[in-house]
Amino acid sequence: MNAHPHFWRTVQQQKIDYVENGNGIITGYEIKWNPNAKLKPFSSFKETYSADVRLIHHQNFREFL
Repeated sequence: MNAHPHFWRTVQQQKIDYVENGNGIITGYEIKWNPNAKLKPFSSFKETYSADVRLIHHQNFREFL
């Protein structure tokens, strides 16, 4: 995979901590300590980029790496 890392923020201060764009697939990641953290609705990001948003936390970060 040829990934290009970014972050994403709107003028309304909505943000996604980490965004990968690799092989035409865009995936957003929210990084939180709490595995039970609720993901905010990222509808504008999902609709604009047809992308998925995933939660990375201290119990699953090894899967991400």
